[in-house]
Amino acid sequence: MSSIATSGLPVAGWYRDPVDSRAARWWDGLAWTGHTRNITPLAIVESVPSSPTRRSLR
Repeated sequence: MSSIATSGLPVAGWYRDPVDSRAARWWDGLAWTGHTRNITPLAIVESVPSSPTRRSLR
């Protein structure tokens, strides 16, 4: 699905608020609405190195 409608405007959906980067604002396909929601940051997961494996000696 394209994010640009045939009118040349972005399709309706949640986008980063142009005024507050910590929020998302609903774009109705023609204009910004008053509907906003907080953007929850993704959790940062650190990878833990696995313990070395032992190889069989032949």
